[in-house]
Amino acid sequence: MKENIIIYNLITFIAAAFFFLPFCVLLYKKKLKHPFFSWFAYYWVFGGLVNLLFLLNLFRDKELSRFVSDLFNIADVLIMLFLLYYTLTIEKLRRILKYILLAFIILTVSGLAIRGFDEAITAVVGSGVSLVVLSLTGIVVYFLSSTNKQLFGSSRLMLYCALLFEYSVSVITFLFSYIFPNKTIVSDNFLIFHLSVIVATILGSFAIAFTRKQPAKKPAEQLPKEEVEIQFL
Repeated sequence: MKENIIIYNLITFIAAAFFFLPFCVLLYKKKLKHPFFSWFAYYWVFGGLVNLLFLLNLFRDKELSRFVSDLFNIADVLIMLFLLYYTLTIEKLRRILKYILLAFIILTVSGLAIRGFDEAITAVVGSGVSLVVLSLTGIVVYFLSSTNKQLFGSSRLMLYCALLFEYSVSVITFLFSYIFPNKTIVSDNFLIFHLSVIVATILGSFAIAFTRKQPAKKPAEQLPKEEVEIQFL
């Protein structure tokens, strides 16, 4: 029993540190202003900071802790859907993501307003996690089925797969937290969550580390003066 507690605490602290791993790799590679990877590194930093609030047990009241957790889950979905929409460069996918994001915002606002926070939160979080999983799955499938593999690049695909893995595991933790809260141990649920974070941030860090730099455009070859004069006669 004591060994299980040690392993659990070890994984918890590793996950807490690994939230910041993609940002550290980004900093080391001097890519803090990268138009794609920087956003997702900051996303994990945000998740890491929220995670620290719970690790430090700042919310001692159980109801307050659950309320803050629910708010974070909603914010997490909103941020992820927005990042997917904002960072995609394919107009067809961006248009779909825009409608999905708007649909989730409308669902969240109307659900909370009509049914109240306590009654609507399960449907809101569940639908949000499902929408993110479906969106990431669609992006990955679109890339794999595309004949033009340069649309994303292997590094971006790896990051999308990392996020897809993390959110797919979130479906399991959602079921245990919201649908079957009395049929699971809280520590087991957190263990699954922390393991998924470790795997996802490692994959995301590899994606950032092995990103190929865009080849610089070659300057246009200058024609000899005589040829230029002939072209413009």
